[in-house]
Amino acid sequence: IRVLKKRYSSTIVLGGTYATLCYDHAVRHSGADFVVKNGDFQYLSELLGGECDLSFRNILEETADLSCYQKNPYAVLRVSLGCPFNCAYCAQKSLGPSFMIKSMEAAMGEIRGFYRKGIRNFAFYDDALLFDKEYAERYFNNVIKDGIEANFYSPNGLHVRFLSEKIAILMRKMNFINPALSIETANDEKGRAWHDKVTRNDFKEAVCNLNRAGYERGEYVAYLMLGVPGSSFEDVEESMNFVHSLGCKISLSEFSPVPGTALAGKSDIKNTDPLLENNSVFSFFSPSRVERAQELKNKAHKLNETL
Repeated sequence: IRVLKKRYSSTIVLGGTYATLCYDHAVRHSGADFVVKNGDFQYLSELLGGECDLSFRNILEETADLSCYQKNPYAVLRVSLGCPFNCAYCAQKSLGPSFMIKSMEAAMGEIRGFYRKGIRNFAFYDDALLFDKEYAERYFNNVIKDGIEANFYSPNGLHVRFLSEKIAILMRKMNFINPALSIETANDEKGRAWHDKVTRNDFKEAVCNLNRAGYERGEYVAYLMLGVPGSSFEDVEESMNFVHSLGCKISLSEFSPVPGTALAGKSDIKNTDPLLENNSVFSFFSPSRVERAQELKNKAHKLNETL
């Protein structure tokens, strides 16, 4: 912002994740003329002259413009915005709507348009792709019926409670690669405290559905969290052993305290600087704990190699 102000005389408006979650910090330190939180569309519209519809609904329905790329190997898809859950480590409720679905016409028009341009790799960035099971089934069926032959990915973990056998079969048919499954912890007591969205039995059933659909061991991934306040390394290791026994590759997600979330208040970092909340700092880990964390990462790597 300092560089921009030296070069231009324009008003500078700051928005996005940092501006929303660390609003007071951004007002004090960013140097922007205006700081806007996500969802404050009326204020932002007035700043821009009232000509832009920046509502969540319009953002969801709008197709990404990839015309600036000469050749794009992949496209990001989103058929929904928001998430109905309120996990203790996640700030989604502050950043987006509760949950809304894209019209089927717009969703299919989007992927058809990308496919006509030669794109054959798609990543779903939905927070809750499978929450509306009926919609997901219709959408997946339409992709298959349209003859769209491509690779599909889910970098955001899928809610396994909604991963039925029918959904799993459709995912296999449309070539969903390495579906990522959210569990965070296999300790049901901690799971209820963190999210209350999945249990061990839910997870087992989802994996069984993937197996029935034709997925082999090692062809799906489980997200687990490492370093959450109140969770021991023993808890994490037991969770690793559990998902590995089901044929899941392990992806350890290092906890970082996100401002405004329930778990942020339980960490040793108290919003002194947003950079200190980055998980690459881990300032609340002692050297011995960092060493133990690395041991678990090494074990996860070795377990994954056996699948």
